[in-house]
Amino acid sequence: MDESRLLLALGNSRRMMQPFRVQRQGLVKQYLGGRHGDGGSRRQTPLNLMRMAMTIYRRQLAARAPLAIVTPYDPVLAPVGDDFERALNLATKEMRIEIAIEAAVTEALFMVGIVKVGLSPGGKGVADSTGVLHDPGLAFADSVDFDDLVMDMEASREDRQQFMGDRYEITLDALKKMGIKGVKAHRVRRMNEGGDEKVLGNQTSGGMHDERGYIDMAQVWDVFLPLEQKIVMVESGEDGGIETGRILRTVDWTGPELGPYHKLAFETPPGSMIPSAPAANLADLDAMTNAVMRKLLRQAERQKTVGTFVGGSEGDGGRVINANDGEMIQVDSKVDEVSFGGVHGPSLAFLMQLKEMFSYMGGNLDSLGGLGRQANTVGQETLIARASNMMVADMQDRATNFAQGIVRHIGTLVWDNPVPIRITKESGGIRIPWEFKPEGREGTIDDFEITIGPNSMQSRTPQERLATMSDMMTRFFIPMSSQMPGKKVDMERFAGIAARYANTPELSQVIVDLTDEEKKAQQSQSSDRPLQSPVTTRTNIRESISGTGPGGQADAMRDILATAGGSNA
Repeated sequence: MDESRLLLALGNSRRMMQPFRVQRQGLVKQYLGGRHGDGGSRRQTPLNLMRMAMTIYRRQLAARAPLAIVTPYDPVLAPVGDDFERALNLATKEMRIEIAIEAAVTEALFMVGIVKVGLSPGGKGVADSTGVLHDPGLAFADSVDFDDLVMDMEASREDRQQFMGDRYEITLDALKKMGIKGVKAHRVRRMNEGGDEKVLGNQTSGGMHDERGYIDMAQVWDVFLPLEQKIVMVESGEDGGIETGRILRTVDWTGPELGPYHKLAFETPPGSMIPSAPAANLADLDAMTNAVMRKLLRQAERQKTVGTFVGGSEGDGGRVINANDGEMIQVDSKVDEVSFGGVHGPSLAFLMQLKEMFSYMGGNLDSLGGLGRQANTVGQETLIARASNMMVADMQDRATNFAQGIVRHIGTLVWDNPVPIRITKESGGIRIPWEFKPEGREGTIDDFEITIGPNSMQSRTPQERLATMSDMMTRFFIPMSSQMPGKKVDMERFAGIAARYANTPELSQVIVDLTDEEKKAQQSQSSDRPLQSPVTTRTNIRESISGTGPGGQADAMRDILATAGGSNA
Protein backbone atom coordinates (compact mmCIF):
# COMPACT_ATOMS: atom_id res chain seq x y z
CA MET A 1 0.00 0.00 0.00
CA ASP A 2 1.40 3.37 -1.04
CA GLU A 3 0.58 5.47 2.05
CA SER A 4 1.48 8.87 0.60
CA ARG A 5 -0.57 8.23 -2.55
CA LEU A 6 -3.53 7.09 -0.42
CA LEU A 7 -3.46 10.27 1.68
CA LEU A 8 -3.20 12.39 -1.46
CA ALA A 9 -6.25 10.67 -3.01
CA LEU A 10 -8.22 11.09 0.21
CA GLY A 11 -7.39 14.79 0.37
CA ASN A 12 -8.38 15.27 -3.26
CA SER A 13 -11.80 13.71 -2.67
CA ARG A 14 -12.32 15.91 0.39
CA ARG A 15 -11.68 18.98 -1.78
CA MET A 16 -14.13 17.73 -4.40
CA MET A 17 -16.76 17.32 -1.67
CA GLN A 18 -16.40 20.89 -0.43
CA PRO A 19 -19.07 22.47 -2.73
CA PHE A 20 -21.56 19.87 -1.52
CA ARG A 21 -20.66 20.57 2.12
CA VAL A 22 -21.26 24.29 1.52
CA GLN A 23 -24.61 23.58 -0.15
CA ARG A 24 -25.68 21.33 2.72
CA GLN A 25 -24.72 24.02 5.22
CA GLY A 26 -27.01 26.48 3.41
CA LEU A 27 -29.88 23.97 3.31
CA VAL A 28 -29.59 23.31 7.04
CA LYS A 29 -29.61 27.05 7.77
CA GLN A 30 -32.73 27.41 5.64
CA TYR A 31 -34.31 24.51 7.55
CA LEU A 32 -33.45 26.05 10.92
CA GLY A 33 -35.04 29.37 9.97
CA GLY A 34 -34.29 32.70 11.58
CA ARG A 35 -34.97 31.68 15.18
CA HIS A 36 -32.14 29.28 15.99
CA GLY A 37 -29.42 31.14 17.85
CA ASP A 38 -26.88 32.83 15.61
CA GLY A 39 -26.52 29.95 13.18
CA GLY A 40 -29.87 29.83 11.39
CA SER A 41 -31.05 31.78 8.39
CA ARG A 42 -30.27 35.49 8.44
CA ARG A 43 -33.67 36.25 6.90
CA GLN A 44 -37.07 36.19 8.52
CA THR A 45 -38.83 32.88 7.84
CA PRO A 46 -42.55 33.33 8.57
CA LEU A 47 -43.51 30.25 6.50
CA ASN A 48 -40.88 27.60 7.24
CA LEU A 49 -42.11 25.09 4.68
CA MET A 50 -38.72 23.38 4.60
CA ARG A 51 -38.93 22.34 8.24
CA MET A 52 -42.52 21.18 7.76
CA ALA A 53 -41.53 18.99 4.79
CA MET A 54 -38.49 17.46 6.48
CA THR A 55 -40.50 16.67 9.63
CA ILE A 56 -43.23 14.96 7.58
CA TYR A 57 -40.68 12.93 5.60
CA ARG A 58 -38.79 11.87 8.72
CA ARG A 59 -42.03 10.76 10.35
CA GLN A 60 -42.93 8.72 7.27
CA LEU A 61 -39.50 7.11 6.97
CA ALA A 62 -38.03 6.47 10.42
CA ALA A 63 -40.53 7.02 13.21
CA ARG A 64 -39.61 3.83 15.08
CA ALA A 65 -36.79 1.34 15.50
CA PRO A 66 -36.74 -1.52 12.95
CA LEU A 67 -37.83 -4.93 14.24
CA ALA A 68 -35.59 -7.81 13.13
CA ILE A 69 -37.12 -11.04 11.82
CA VAL A 70 -34.87 -14.12 11.62
CA THR A 71 -36.07 -16.96 9.39
CA PRO A 72 -34.04 -20.18 9.05
CA TYR A 73 -33.86 -21.76 5.61
CA ASP A 74 -34.02 -25.17 7.33
CA PRO A 75 -37.09 -25.64 9.62
CA VAL A 76 -34.94 -27.75 11.94
CA LEU A 77 -33.13 -24.57 12.97
CA ALA A 78 -36.36 -22.77 13.95
CA PRO A 79 -35.63 -22.86 17.74
CA VAL A 80 -32.14 -21.41 17.15
CA GLY A 81 -33.65 -18.80 14.84
CA ASP A 82 -36.10 -17.73 17.54
CA ASP A 83 -33.29 -17.28 20.08
CA PHE A 84 -31.15 -15.49 17.50
CA GLU A 85 -34.03 -13.11 16.70
CA ARG A 86 -34.49 -12.25 20.38
CA ALA A 87 -30.77 -11.68 20.84
CA LEU A 88 -30.56 -9.48 17.74
CA ASN A 89 -33.55 -7.33 18.72
CA LEU A 90 -32.14 -6.99 22.22
CA ALA A 91 -28.80 -5.82 20.79
CA THR A 92 -30.43 -3.21 18.51
CA LYS A 93 -32.62 -2.03 21.39
CA GLU A 94 -29.70 -1.58 23.79
CA MET A 95 -27.64 0.34 21.23
CA ARG A 96 -30.69 2.57 20.47
CA ILE A 97 -30.40 1.87 16.77
CA GLU A 98 -33.31 4.21 16.05
CA ILE A 99 -31.08 7.18 16.96
CA ALA A 100 -28.53 6.33 14.27
CA ILE A 101 -31.15 5.49 11.64
CA GLU A 102 -33.21 8.63 12.27
CA ALA A 103 -30.05 10.77 12.12
CA ALA A 104 -29.01 9.10 8.85
CA VAL A 105 -32.48 9.59 7.33
CA THR A 106 -32.30 13.28 8.29
CA GLU A 107 -28.84 13.51 6.72
CA ALA A 108 -30.16 11.87 3.53
CA LEU A 109 -32.94 14.46 3.31
CA PHE A 110 -30.22 17.14 3.07
CA MET A 111 -27.45 15.21 1.28
CA VAL A 112 -26.56 11.57 2.04
CA GLY A 113 -27.05 9.32 5.06
CA ILE A 114 -24.24 7.07 6.33
CA VAL A 115 -24.30 4.64 9.26
CA LYS A 116 -21.08 3.00 10.43
CA VAL A 117 -21.38 -0.45 12.05
CA GLY A 118 -18.61 -2.15 13.99
CA LEU A 119 -17.39 -3.50 17.32
CA SER A 120 -16.29 -1.28 20.18
CA PRO A 121 -12.85 -2.09 21.64
CA GLY A 122 -13.16 -4.99 24.06
CA GLY A 123 -11.79 -5.46 27.54
CA LYS A 124 -12.58 -4.17 30.99
CA GLY A 125 -12.28 -0.42 31.35
CA VAL A 126 -11.88 0.15 27.62
CA ALA A 127 -14.15 2.78 26.11
CA ASP A 128 -13.67 4.65 22.86
CA SER A 129 -15.68 7.65 24.09
CA THR A 130 -17.38 8.09 20.73
CA GLY A 131 -20.72 7.56 22.47
CA VAL A 132 -22.16 6.38 25.76
CA LEU A 133 -24.07 3.67 23.88
CA HIS A 134 -20.78 1.99 22.88
CA ASP A 135 -20.33 -1.03 25.14
CA PRO A 136 -16.89 -2.71 25.20
CA GLY A 137 -16.76 -5.70 22.91
CA LEU A 138 -20.29 -5.21 21.54
CA ALA A 139 -21.66 -3.94 18.24
CA PHE A 140 -22.42 -0.28 17.63
CA ALA A 141 -24.15 1.71 14.88
CA ASP A 142 -23.32 5.41 14.46
CA SER A 143 -24.56 8.00 12.00
CA VAL A 144 -21.73 9.81 10.16
CA ASP A 145 -21.97 13.58 9.72
CA PHE A 146 -21.41 14.65 6.11
CA ASP A 147 -18.77 17.15 7.33
CA ASP A 148 -16.77 14.16 8.63
CA LEU A 149 -17.19 11.94 5.57
CA VAL A 150 -14.77 11.11 2.78
CA MET A 151 -15.91 9.22 -0.33
CA ASP A 152 -14.11 8.24 -3.50
CA MET A 153 -15.37 11.05 -5.71
CA GLU A 154 -13.67 9.56 -8.77
CA ALA A 155 -15.88 6.45 -8.60
CA SER A 156 -19.02 6.16 -10.72
CA ARG A 157 -20.77 3.64 -8.47
CA GLU A 158 -20.70 2.71 -4.81
CA ASP A 159 -19.28 -0.76 -5.49
CA ARG A 160 -16.41 0.80 -7.49
CA GLN A 161 -15.10 3.00 -4.69
CA GLN A 162 -11.46 2.59 -3.73
CA PHE A 163 -12.04 4.03 -0.26
CA MET A 164 -14.60 5.43 2.14
CA GLY A 165 -14.03 6.80 5.63
CA ASP A 166 -15.12 9.03 8.47
CA ARG A 167 -13.57 11.36 11.04
CA TYR A 168 -14.31 11.02 14.74
CA GLU A 169 -12.89 11.69 18.19
CA ILE A 170 -11.44 9.13 20.59
CA THR A 171 -9.77 9.41 23.98
CA LEU A 172 -6.00 9.25 24.18
CA ASP A 173 -6.39 6.56 26.85
CA ALA A 174 -8.40 4.35 24.50
CA LEU A 175 -5.72 4.70 21.81
CA LYS A 176 -3.00 3.69 24.29
CA LYS A 177 -4.95 0.59 25.28
CA MET A 178 -5.17 -0.25 21.58
CA GLY A 179 -1.36 -0.06 21.45
CA ILE A 180 -1.24 3.31 19.66
CA LYS A 181 1.00 5.96 21.20
CA GLY A 182 2.33 9.41 20.33
CA VAL A 183 -1.01 10.88 19.29
CA LYS A 184 -1.66 14.50 20.24
CA ALA A 185 -4.86 15.95 21.65
CA HIS A 186 -6.81 18.01 19.10
CA ARG A 187 -9.00 21.04 19.50
CA VAL A 188 -12.63 21.03 18.39
CA ARG A 189 -12.62 22.95 15.12
CA ARG A 190 -15.77 24.63 13.83
CA MET A 191 -14.35 24.77 10.30
CA ASN A 192 -13.38 22.04 7.85
CA GLU A 193 -9.85 21.85 6.50
CA GLY A 194 -10.97 23.60 3.30
CA GLY A 195 -12.17 26.67 5.23
CA ASP A 196 -15.88 25.90 4.86
CA GLU A 197 -18.00 26.07 8.00
CA LYS A 198 -19.23 22.85 9.60
CA VAL A 199 -22.91 22.39 10.32
CA LEU A 200 -21.76 22.10 13.93
CA GLY A 201 -20.86 25.78 13.60
CA ASN A 202 -24.59 26.59 13.49
CA GLN A 203 -24.54 26.35 17.27
CA THR A 204 -22.15 29.30 17.64
CA SER A 205 -21.87 32.78 16.26
CA GLY A 206 -19.99 32.49 12.97
CA GLY A 207 -18.64 29.03 13.84
CA MET A 208 -15.04 30.28 13.89
CA HIS A 209 -13.95 29.02 17.31
CA ASP A 210 -11.48 26.24 18.07
CA GLU A 211 -12.06 24.85 21.53
CA ARG A 212 -10.72 22.16 23.83
CA GLY A 213 -13.34 20.00 25.51
CA TYR A 214 -13.58 18.67 29.04
CA ILE A 215 -11.49 15.57 28.18
CA ASP A 216 -8.46 15.53 25.89
CA MET A 217 -9.46 13.79 22.68
CA ALA A 218 -7.61 12.73 19.58
CA GLN A 219 -9.13 13.19 16.14
CA VAL A 220 -8.70 10.28 13.76
CA TRP A 221 -10.06 8.95 10.47
CA ASP A 222 -11.12 5.37 9.77
CA VAL A 223 -10.76 4.55 6.06
CA PHE A 224 -12.08 1.35 4.51
CA LEU A 225 -10.21 0.00 1.46
CA PRO A 226 -12.61 -2.39 -0.39
CA LEU A 227 -10.02 -3.87 -2.79
CA GLU A 228 -7.62 -4.73 0.03
CA GLN A 229 -10.42 -5.40 2.57
CA LYS A 230 -8.56 -3.39 5.21
CA ILE A 231 -9.30 -0.58 7.66
CA VAL A 232 -6.69 2.17 7.94
CA MET A 233 -6.65 4.56 10.94
CA VAL A 234 -5.21 8.01 10.17
CA GLU A 235 -4.48 10.76 12.66
CA SER A 236 -5.94 14.10 11.54
CA GLY A 237 -3.58 16.89 10.58
CA GLU A 238 -3.45 20.18 12.47
CA ASP A 239 -6.21 21.54 10.25
CA GLY A 240 -8.40 18.49 10.88
CA GLY A 241 -7.81 17.18 7.36
CA ILE A 242 -6.67 13.73 6.29
CA GLU A 243 -4.12 14.59 3.62
CA THR A 244 -1.80 16.17 6.21
CA GLY A 245 -2.28 13.34 8.73
CA ARG A 246 -0.29 10.19 9.44
CA ILE A 247 -1.32 6.54 9.33
CA LEU A 248 -1.49 4.97 12.79
CA ARG A 249 -2.40 1.36 12.02
CA THR A 250 -3.87 -0.99 9.41
CA VAL A 251 -6.09 -3.97 10.26
CA ASP A 252 -7.86 -6.63 8.20
CA TRP A 253 -11.61 -6.27 7.65
CA THR A 254 -13.71 -9.38 8.28
CA GLY A 255 -17.23 -8.02 7.77
CA PRO A 256 -19.42 -7.46 4.68
CA GLU A 257 -17.56 -6.88 1.42
CA LEU A 258 -18.81 -3.29 1.11
CA GLY A 259 -17.35 -2.49 4.50
CA PRO A 260 -18.66 -0.93 7.72
CA TYR A 261 -20.46 1.96 6.00
CA HIS A 262 -24.10 1.75 4.96
CA LYS A 263 -25.33 4.45 2.59
CA LEU A 264 -28.81 5.94 2.20
CA ALA A 265 -29.51 8.04 -0.90
CA PHE A 266 -32.99 8.96 -2.07
CA GLU A 267 -32.04 10.01 -5.62
CA THR A 268 -28.57 9.48 -7.08
CA PRO A 269 -27.84 11.01 -10.51
CA PRO A 270 -26.07 8.75 -13.03
CA GLY A 271 -22.31 8.68 -12.61
CA SER A 272 -22.36 10.66 -9.36
CA MET A 273 -21.47 9.63 -5.82
CA ILE A 274 -23.42 12.51 -4.27
CA PRO A 275 -27.24 12.20 -4.33
CA SER A 276 -29.78 14.85 -5.23
CA ALA A 277 -31.49 15.39 -1.89
CA PRO A 278 -35.18 16.23 -1.29
CA ALA A 279 -34.25 19.43 0.58
CA ALA A 280 -32.29 20.72 -2.42
CA ASN A 281 -35.27 20.10 -4.72
CA LEU A 282 -37.61 22.11 -2.46
CA ALA A 283 -35.24 24.86 -1.37
CA ASP A 284 -36.01 27.33 -4.19
CA LEU A 285 -39.77 27.11 -3.68
CA ASP A 286 -39.33 27.59 0.06
CA ALA A 287 -37.10 30.62 -0.47
CA MET A 288 -39.51 32.18 -2.99
CA THR A 289 -42.52 31.59 -0.74
CA ASN A 290 -40.84 33.32 2.19
CA ALA A 291 -39.63 36.18 -0.04
CA VAL A 292 -43.21 36.86 -1.17
CA MET A 293 -44.48 36.47 2.39
CA ARG A 294 -41.96 39.00 3.69
CA LYS A 295 -43.04 41.44 0.97
CA LEU A 296 -46.70 41.02 1.94
CA LEU A 297 -45.81 41.62 5.59
CA ARG A 298 -44.08 44.87 4.65
CA GLN A 299 -47.15 45.89 2.65
CA ALA A 300 -49.42 45.10 5.60
CA GLU A 301 -47.23 47.16 7.94
CA ARG A 302 -47.40 50.13 5.55
CA GLN A 303 -51.17 50.03 5.30
CA LYS A 304 -52.96 53.02 6.85
CA THR A 305 -56.28 54.83 6.57
CA VAL A 306 -56.54 58.62 7.04
CA GLY A 307 -59.27 61.25 6.76
CA THR A 308 -59.01 64.34 4.52
CA PHE A 309 -60.83 67.64 4.51
CA VAL A 310 -60.66 70.86 2.48
CA GLY A 311 -58.37 73.61 3.71
CA GLY A 312 -60.16 76.10 5.91
CA SER A 313 -62.59 73.41 7.14
CA GLU A 314 -60.74 72.56 10.35
CA GLY A 315 -63.99 72.63 12.25
CA ASP A 316 -65.48 69.90 10.08
CA GLY A 317 -62.34 67.79 10.53
CA GLY A 318 -62.42 68.22 14.30
CA ARG A 319 -66.11 67.24 14.50
CA VAL A 320 -65.39 64.09 12.49
CA ILE A 321 -62.49 63.12 14.74
CA ASN A 322 -64.46 63.68 17.95
CA ALA A 323 -67.69 62.03 16.78
CA ASN A 324 -68.68 58.66 18.22
CA ASP A 325 -69.42 55.62 16.08
CA GLY A 326 -72.89 55.98 14.47
CA GLU A 327 -73.30 59.59 15.51
CA MET A 328 -74.78 62.16 13.05
CA ILE A 329 -72.74 65.36 12.54
CA GLN A 330 -73.03 68.40 10.29
CA VAL A 331 -70.23 69.34 7.91
CA ASP A 332 -69.97 72.30 5.58
CA SER A 333 -67.35 70.82 3.27
CA LYS A 334 -66.34 67.44 1.79
CA VAL A 335 -64.65 65.05 4.22
CA ASP A 336 -63.15 61.78 2.83
CA GLU A 337 -61.41 58.67 4.11
CA VAL A 338 -58.40 57.46 2.12
CA SER A 339 -56.46 54.18 2.48
CA PHE A 340 -52.83 53.70 1.52
CA GLY A 341 -50.72 50.56 1.15
CA GLY A 342 -52.07 47.18 2.20
CA VAL A 343 -51.60 43.63 0.93
CA HIS A 344 -51.46 43.39 -2.85
CA GLY A 345 -54.19 40.98 -3.97
CA PRO A 346 -52.40 39.27 -6.89
CA SER A 347 -49.27 38.88 -4.75
CA LEU A 348 -51.32 37.13 -2.07
CA ALA A 349 -52.81 34.85 -4.73
CA PHE A 350 -49.29 34.10 -5.98
CA LEU A 351 -48.23 33.20 -2.43
CA MET A 352 -51.08 30.72 -2.13
CA GLN A 353 -50.09 29.20 -5.47
CA LEU A 354 -46.48 28.84 -4.29
CA LYS A 355 -47.62 27.09 -1.13
CA GLU A 356 -49.74 24.67 -3.16
CA MET A 357 -46.85 24.06 -5.55
CA PHE A 358 -44.51 23.29 -2.62
CA SER A 359 -46.94 20.65 -1.34
CA TYR A 360 -47.31 19.25 -4.87
CA MET A 361 -43.56 19.02 -5.50
CA GLY A 362 -43.09 17.42 -2.10
CA GLY A 363 -45.52 14.59 -2.91
CA ASN A 364 -48.74 16.15 -1.58
CA LEU A 365 -47.37 17.10 1.83
CA ASP A 366 -50.79 18.28 3.00
CA SER A 367 -52.08 14.72 2.72
CA LEU A 368 -48.89 13.05 4.00
CA GLY A 369 -48.81 15.28 7.05
CA GLY A 370 -52.55 15.24 7.69
CA LEU A 371 -52.56 19.04 7.41
CA GLY A 372 -55.96 19.43 5.82
CA ARG A 373 -58.80 17.83 3.90
CA GLN A 374 -58.02 17.14 0.25
CA ALA A 375 -61.37 15.99 -1.13
CA ASN A 376 -65.12 16.20 -0.63
CA THR A 377 -65.79 12.56 0.25
CA VAL A 378 -64.27 10.04 2.64
CA GLY A 379 -63.51 7.65 -0.23
CA GLN A 380 -61.70 10.32 -2.21
CA GLU A 381 -59.69 11.24 0.89
CA THR A 382 -58.59 7.62 1.24
CA LEU A 383 -57.58 7.38 -2.44
CA ILE A 384 -55.59 10.62 -2.23
CA ALA A 385 -53.81 9.45 0.93
CA ARG A 386 -52.86 6.18 -0.78
CA ALA A 387 -51.63 8.01 -3.88
CA SER A 388 -49.56 10.35 -1.72
CA ASN A 389 -48.04 7.39 0.08
CA MET A 390 -47.19 5.89 -3.33
CA MET A 391 -45.17 9.00 -4.16
CA VAL A 392 -43.12 8.60 -0.98
CA ALA A 393 -43.08 4.79 -1.27
CA ASP A 394 -39.74 4.84 -3.11
CA MET A 395 -38.17 6.77 -0.24
CA GLN A 396 -39.69 4.31 2.24
CA ASP A 397 -38.35 1.33 0.29
CA ARG A 398 -34.87 2.84 0.22
CA ALA A 399 -34.98 3.61 3.95
CA THR A 400 -36.23 0.09 4.70
CA ASN A 401 -33.50 -1.57 2.60
CA PHE A 402 -30.94 0.71 4.26
CA ALA A 403 -32.10 -0.29 7.76
CA GLN A 404 -32.26 -3.95 6.74
CA GLY A 405 -28.62 -3.90 5.66
CA ILE A 406 -27.63 -2.39 9.00
CA VAL A 407 -29.59 -4.98 10.97
CA ARG A 408 -28.07 -7.81 8.90
CA HIS A 409 -24.59 -6.47 9.62
CA ILE A 410 -25.32 -6.25 13.34
CA GLY A 411 -26.72 -9.77 13.14
CA THR A 412 -23.37 -11.15 11.95
CA LEU A 413 -21.64 -9.44 14.88
CA VAL A 414 -24.19 -10.83 17.35
CA TRP A 415 -23.84 -14.35 15.90
CA ASP A 416 -20.04 -14.27 16.04
CA ASN A 417 -19.93 -12.80 19.56
CA PRO A 418 -18.26 -15.43 21.79
CA VAL A 419 -19.92 -14.02 24.90
CA PRO A 420 -23.33 -15.53 25.88
CA ILE A 421 -26.17 -13.08 25.37
CA ARG A 422 -28.90 -12.99 27.98
CA ILE A 423 -32.39 -13.03 26.50
CA THR A 424 -35.94 -13.71 27.73
CA LYS A 425 -38.16 -16.50 26.44
CA GLU A 426 -41.84 -17.22 27.03
CA SER A 427 -43.16 -20.63 27.99
CA GLY A 428 -46.79 -21.18 28.94
CA GLY A 429 -47.29 -17.45 29.37
CA ILE A 430 -44.33 -17.22 31.75
CA ARG A 431 -41.20 -15.24 30.88
CA ILE A 432 -37.99 -17.02 31.80
CA PRO A 433 -34.34 -15.90 31.48
CA TRP A 434 -32.26 -17.63 28.81
CA GLU A 435 -28.77 -17.40 27.31
CA PHE A 436 -27.94 -17.40 23.64
CA LYS A 437 -24.66 -19.30 23.91
CA PRO A 438 -22.09 -19.94 21.15
CA GLU A 439 -22.34 -23.72 21.66
CA GLY A 440 -26.11 -23.56 21.09
CA ARG A 441 -25.84 -21.70 17.78
CA GLU A 442 -26.37 -24.54 15.34
CA GLY A 443 -25.49 -23.96 11.70
CA THR A 444 -23.90 -20.77 10.41
CA ILE A 445 -25.08 -17.20 9.90
CA ASP A 446 -25.69 -18.02 6.23
CA ASP A 447 -28.39 -20.51 7.29
CA PHE A 448 -30.66 -17.65 8.36
CA GLU A 449 -32.43 -14.88 6.49
CA ILE A 450 -32.43 -11.60 8.41
CA THR A 451 -35.07 -9.05 7.47
CA ILE A 452 -36.99 -6.35 9.28
CA GLY A 453 -40.72 -6.30 9.94
CA PRO A 454 -42.89 -4.76 7.21
CA ASN A 455 -43.62 -1.12 8.07
CA SER A 456 -41.90 -1.58 11.44
CA MET A 457 -40.17 1.79 11.01
CA GLN A 458 -43.38 3.70 10.22
CA SER A 459 -45.39 5.38 12.93
CA ARG A 460 -48.62 3.79 14.14
CA THR A 461 -50.82 5.60 16.61
CA PRO A 462 -52.69 3.71 19.37
CA GLN A 463 -55.90 4.47 17.48
CA GLU A 464 -54.49 2.80 14.34
CA ARG A 465 -53.42 -0.24 16.38
CA LEU A 466 -56.89 -0.47 17.92
CA ALA A 467 -58.53 -0.20 14.49
CA THR A 468 -56.32 -3.02 13.16
CA MET A 469 -57.11 -5.25 16.14
CA SER A 470 -60.85 -4.58 15.83
CA ASP A 471 -60.75 -5.36 12.12
CA MET A 472 -58.86 -8.62 12.67
CA MET A 473 -61.22 -9.64 15.48
CA THR A 474 -64.40 -9.10 13.45
CA ARG A 475 -63.06 -10.45 10.14
CA PHE A 476 -61.03 -13.46 11.27
CA PHE A 477 -60.72 -14.38 14.95
CA ILE A 478 -64.38 -14.33 16.02
CA PRO A 479 -65.80 -15.96 12.83
CA MET A 480 -63.08 -18.64 12.90
CA SER A 481 -63.17 -19.30 16.67
CA SER A 482 -65.36 -22.39 16.15
CA GLN A 483 -62.70 -23.85 13.83
CA MET A 484 -59.92 -23.61 16.41
CA PRO A 485 -60.15 -26.70 18.67
CA GLY A 486 -59.10 -25.98 22.22
CA LYS A 487 -58.88 -22.22 21.58
CA LYS A 488 -61.17 -19.28 22.28
CA VAL A 489 -61.18 -15.54 21.82
CA ASP A 490 -60.44 -13.82 25.14
CA MET A 491 -62.79 -10.85 25.00
CA GLU A 492 -61.81 -9.68 28.47
CA ARG A 493 -58.18 -9.38 27.46
CA PHE A 494 -59.19 -7.66 24.22
CA ALA A 495 -61.20 -5.14 26.25
CA GLY A 496 -58.13 -4.45 28.40
CA ILE A 497 -55.94 -3.84 25.35
CA ALA A 498 -58.60 -1.66 23.74
CA ALA A 499 -58.93 0.38 26.93
CA ARG A 500 -55.16 0.96 27.00
CA TYR A 501 -54.93 1.95 23.33
CA ALA A 502 -57.98 4.21 23.59
CA ASN A 503 -56.58 5.76 26.79
CA THR A 504 -59.92 5.03 28.45
CA PRO A 505 -59.28 2.68 31.41
CA GLU A 506 -62.97 2.51 32.34
CA LEU A 507 -63.61 0.44 29.19
CA SER A 508 -62.03 -2.57 30.91
CA GLN A 509 -64.77 -2.35 33.57
CA VAL A 510 -67.54 -2.91 31.04
CA ILE A 511 -67.07 -6.70 30.84
CA VAL A 512 -68.28 -8.44 34.05
CA ASP A 513 -69.07 -12.03 35.02
CA LEU A 514 -72.59 -13.36 34.46
CA THR A 515 -74.70 -14.48 37.41
CA ASP A 516 -75.89 -18.08 37.49
CA GLU A 517 -79.37 -17.04 36.42
CA GLU A 518 -77.99 -15.01 33.51
CA LYS A 519 -75.85 -17.96 32.41
CA LYS A 520 -78.91 -20.25 32.34
CA ALA A 521 -80.93 -17.67 30.39
CA GLN A 522 -78.08 -17.25 27.91
CA GLN A 523 -77.82 -21.01 27.35
CA SER A 524 -81.57 -21.25 26.85
CA GLN A 525 -81.59 -18.43 24.31
CA SER A 526 -78.68 -19.88 22.36
CA SER A 527 -80.41 -23.28 22.08
CA ASP A 528 -83.66 -21.72 20.85
CA ARG A 529 -82.04 -19.19 18.48
CA PRO A 530 -82.28 -20.16 14.76
CA LEU A 531 -79.13 -20.37 12.75
CA GLN A 532 -78.19 -17.18 10.91
CA SER A 533 -78.65 -17.25 7.17
CA PRO A 534 -75.33 -17.45 5.34
CA VAL A 535 -76.70 -14.98 2.78
CA THR A 536 -76.06 -11.37 3.76
CA THR A 537 -76.83 -8.05 2.14
CA ARG A 538 -74.25 -5.29 1.90
CA THR A 539 -75.22 -1.65 1.58
CA ASN A 540 -72.65 0.87 0.39
CA ILE A 541 -73.06 4.35 1.81
CA ARG A 542 -71.28 7.27 0.20
CA GLU A 543 -70.45 9.87 2.82
CA SER A 544 -69.97 13.42 1.58
CA ILE A 545 -68.12 16.21 3.32
CA SER A 546 -69.42 19.72 2.96
CA GLY A 547 -67.26 22.49 1.60
CA THR A 548 -64.38 22.43 -0.81
CA GLY A 549 -60.85 21.10 -0.56
CA PRO A 550 -57.81 23.34 -0.24
CA GLY A 551 -57.29 23.45 -4.00
CA GLY A 552 -60.84 24.71 -4.56
CA GLN A 553 -60.47 27.22 -1.76
CA ALA A 554 -57.28 28.57 -3.31
CA ASP A 555 -58.93 28.83 -6.74
CA ALA A 556 -61.86 30.71 -5.25
CA MET A 557 -59.54 33.05 -3.38
CA ARG A 558 -57.52 33.75 -6.53
CA ASP A 559 -60.70 34.56 -8.47
CA ILE A 560 -61.80 36.99 -5.77
CA LEU A 561 -58.43 38.67 -5.53
CA ALA A 562 -58.04 38.86 -9.30
CA THR A 563 -61.06 41.15 -9.45
CA ALA A 564 -58.94 43.70 -7.59
CA GLY A 565 -56.50 43.75 -10.53
CA GLY A 566 -53.44 45.62 -9.38
CA SER A 567 -55.34 47.59 -6.76
CA ASN A 568 -53.86 47.98 -3.30
CA ALA A 569 -57.14 49.03 -1.75
